[in-house]
Amino acid sequence: MNIQQISWDKENGWDTKTGLQSSSDLVFVFADTDYFYQEECYQELTSFYPKADIIGCSSSGNIRNTKISDNNLTVLALQFDKSWIKSVGIVHDSSSNIADEIQLALKDFPREHLRHCFIVCDGLDINATDLAESLSLHVNEISITGGLAGDADRFAKTGIMFNGPTKKNQVVIIGFYGAVHITSGFSTGWTEFGAERRVTRSIKNTVYELDHEPALDIYERYLGEQAKELPSSGLRFPLSMRRTENENPIIRTLLGINREQNSLTFAGDMPEASFARLMKTNIDSLLESTQENISALKNQHQKNQGLCLVVSCVGRRLVLDQISEEEMELLADELGSEFKISGFYSYGEFASHNLQSCQLHNQTSTITLISEDE
Repeated sequence: MNIQQISWDKENGWDTKTGLQSSSDLVFVFADTDYFYQEECYQELTSFYPKADIIGCSSSGNIRNTKISDNNLTVLALQFDKSWIKSVGIVHDSSSNIADEIQLALKDFPREHLRHCFIVCDGLDINATDLAESLSLHVNEISITGGLAGDADRFAKTGIMFNGPTKKNQVVIIGFYGAVHITSGFSTGWTEFGAERRVTRSIKNTVYELDHEPALDIYERYLGEQAKELPSSGLRFPLSMRRTENENPIIRTLLGINREQNSLTFAGDMPEASFARLMKTNIDSLLESTQENISALKNQHQKNQGLCLVVSCVGRRLVLDQISEEEMELLADELGSEFKISGFYSYGEFASHNLQSCQLHNQTSTITLISEDE
């Protein structure tokens, strides 16, 4: 497997146009720039990589090895020797059921030799919880990772590129096949605090009442002065959510607020009667969680070279702030110089655990190690 990384920014354009890996099979594009939404961007990429499936998403920051960047676009090009990919795209119609759209898109999706699925999805206008559940029904006993497109802490627009100019409301599913070895996992590092509350009124991912009180009122009381900076400050204070008393909690991050309705909108569903509790973290907890995760994954992977594909939540980045790159340095130190690191900061992460059902996670760092078998 050959790997190439290039970047674009408004001041300098492309950092290279020579020696491009023109016979690449798959190209990822991670973008925090309006150039990503221009048709010229896609046309340039197809001229660089004419044989590749070109798949990209807007981001809340881009990862290239140990460097994190904004206001630019990074490209990851992969050329396979012994394996191959199959990609399908969906343009979601808000009047349609995402589960039905997934079923139709995957109807002819090959299962033989399938090793892993990676997903990118619009970050604001698609119910990603339903998407994850639908994928689990149709892709059984296959690991799944991926993420939601981001938009820094602006929450204004997100977009997906799939073999054409960037659009809203898209989902892309990439299947990896053949002699490819893939190991994946995720880390959290967040802890619960305060009282556990019951979701007493909600619709999908919008919560109106917690313990029969307006949800926004409760949230603002906990945040104090930081409530003035909502919704962006909410990225530092997600909720843990469990559907039943016996279920393990998953994390839900805040995407928006509605002051007229006193409601909170999260990146994933918050069902009525589920249990919710505020969460917080610190720098040490996040870094320790990442270190434990990458050490375990490297031991499982047992390959000495390849790609480390990272999808990390924008909330983690806000907490780590100036030392965000230390998290990437932990990955590089553990994996060694023969692994390339690439990825983006997201509004939510997809991950499956031990080949069980895929779930939408928030405030996690999801890692996918990809190597071709010798």
